[in-house]
Amino acid sequence: MSHVTHPNASLTPAGRLKLVELVVEDGWVQARAAERFQVSRATVSKWVRRYRAHGRPGLTDASSRPHRSPARTPRRTERRILALRFSSKDRSVLGRPVRFSVHRHSLEIADLLTRACRSFRMGIGLRAVRGDK
Repeated sequence: MSHVTHPNASLTPAGRLKLVELVVEDGWVQARAAERFQVSRATVSKWVRRYRAHGRPGLTDASSRPHRSPARTPRRTERRILALRFSSKDRSVLGRPVRFSVHRHSLEIADLLTRACRSFRMGIGLRAVRGDK
């Protein structure tokens, strides 16, 4: 019996509790528990370690947001990009049409803005982002 709820989650918090209880309280070997729950031994070790350190609260999902972002684009550059993004009357971003209603195009815009941020940081400028010579 698997405790997987969806393809991206190896274990739910309730499944993690069952897993660590088998290892900590029932004395299961971590390799056997890993096989039973269809996860790696490293995953079992991680949850057992967190359970021993923090108890049940240690089994909840933690944020994946980084604690700091040393390479973050400076706020001034972000504001310049946003100003460029919305300054054109024809609703274009760096010469490319904006289509906010279509997700694929939103991703293209995000990619273009990301490249623009990098080019500003490297001092290349907008021409390199647009592909101008």
